[in-house]
Amino acid sequence: MKSTSAYRTIVDIGATTQKNKAIVLSLLAAHALSGCDTVARLAGIGKIKVIKQLEKGLHLDHLDVKEASFDLVLSEATTFIAACYGRYNKASMSDVRYDVWLSTIGKINIRNMPKLQALPPTTGSFLENVKRAHLQACIWKATLEQDPPTFNVTEFGWKKRKWARFFHPSYLPMKNR
Repeated sequence: MKSTSAYRTIVDIGATTQKNKAIVLSLLAAHALSGCDTVARLAGIGKIKVIKQLEKGLHLDHLDVKEASFDLVLSEATTFIAACYGRYNKASMSDVRYDVWLSTIGKINIRNMPKLQALPPTTGSFLENVKRAHLQACIWKATLEQDPPTFNVTEFGWKKRKWARFFHPSYLPMKNR
């Protein structure tokens, strides 16, 4: 393939898909989990880090499967995002957050403490983020179906106030408020 202009690049989609076929099935889920229109972006985690984890062999096989057990989805997402932060074998995002905080505390002085928003989310906050990412990935996948399923968005990290006509994200599980 050759470009008709010196200023344009041609991307051969077929060749790109073949080259990256090991990660293609997890791309939607990875995009949703790492931040998209309806899911908050995670501090310090960009799309490049996510792609690198996919290339290393970590996958998100259940994040876009509506029937998947949410415990499995959450476990898979926690393992994946913990790896993006360079942390492996952590039981929860709060453990990852603490570990990242400890690693930054040695590099700074007391006047220059790390900002909380620069740390990974807590387990409770991450849970709500995973719910929204799961919903978003399921909706994207359902667009290919002739008869797509319906979703109750309040089960996926969204809530509606009685007086409002719109949904807004829930930042912490109800039991933690």
